Amino acid sequence: APAALAPAVQSAVSPVAPAPAVRSAASPVAPAPQPAPASPAAPAASDRILIRFDNRIAALTPSGIRSFDAAVIAWRGGKPVRLAIEGCEAGADFSNGSPCARRLLTLKRMLAENGIRDSKRLLGDTP
Repeated sequence: APAALAPAVQSAVSPVAPAPAVRSAASPVAPAPQPAPASPAAPAASDRILIRFDNRIAALTPSGIRSFDAAVIAWRGGKPVRLAIEGCEAGADFSNGSPCARRLLTLKRMLAENGIRDSKRLLGDTP
């Protein structure tokens, strides 16, 4: 009796190739369009990382720290990254002593401490 069970057990363990997909003529499936490759010099909007600062001091919030760390890791991995400071979008006041100017200086210092000397490539259009 044990010899009769061996082929049944073996067939239960043997890998089975999946059946090929069947398409009907009534519902043709077009191949999915492939996105155009992104230029390494111009990060996509999805590569934009928002850095959050505390409202009282020029220090990162806990989520800002995680975002900053993720940006540094991505940059070191050769991925295009663009940083944005929350509340300091285009047209914000970056004059000397303003909150955005202090946040930008803090961010540039942190980038330099992490070995990123070309902060302009990560900060894009900020002054």
